[in-house]
Amino acid sequence: SGVLIVTYLMLFMLSFSKSSVVILSLVLLLLASGFFVVVFKWDYFALLGMAGTYMIHWRWLESNIAPKTVMLNFISVSVYFLLFNALTYMLKDSKQKTSNVVSILANSFIYYAFVIWPMVQFQMSLKGIFTAGLAIFYLIMAYATYGKKINHFFSTYIILCLGYLALTIPLQFNREWITISWAAITLMMVILSFRLEDNVVRVCSTVVAGFTMGKLLFIDSWKLGAVNFADFAQSTRLFAFASTIIIFYA
Repeated sequence: SGVLIVTYLMLFMLSFSKSSVVILSLVLLLLASGFFVVVFKWDYFALLGMAGTYMIHWRWLESNIAPKTVMLNFISVSVYFLLFNALTYMLKDSKQKTSNVVSILANSFIYYAFVIWPMVQFQMSLKGIFTAGLAIFYLIMAYATYGKKINHFFSTYIILCLGYLALTIPLQFNREWITISWAAITLMMVILSFRLEDNVVRVCSTVVAGFTMGKLLFIDSWKLGAVNFADFAQSTRLFAFASTIIIFYA
């Protein structure tokens, strides 16, 4: 493990202007460290490798951020992301459930930040589509683990799926549709929590419900359009409140 740590540190001495050298080195090192993690069940080393890989990639991105490198950044971090997901999944039988869940969450949030930051930097309009795609990915992973009764993986994947789905709404839509969609997601999560008998999903539904109520009372109540009988379609406040009340009652 000491050799692999030193190797990660040595990568900081590479020329960060040479993209292929940095990215290929990271992928090869990730595969090597993944081999040791799987063979010797070093759960902690998966987190260490993740931190090292993303730190070095951040150093490269910081030096090469430009519109022409956005796609290269997306492809490279997607490779890291998928490899770390595969590595964590291989450790599904490990007794260290907490480290596996932390690995999944850390990998997800760091990956999302690495892809979204350049999009925001250069005002690209694919943020909502990318977030929705990530939600679909975690839905597939949740389905795969549900059939195999890996409960801690399933709960983590389904929460990430619903979380990214909820985040997609404000990125892709605006005004009253955000509130209505969040309320609908709350209802979906409540139904899902009872079907699966999963308290974690139920707690998350309460969190989403809280955000929905907060937006409804403190933003929609004064920012959306009042009732307008001349142009009823503009009565967006009425639609937001009525939809949320009906969904929450259900």
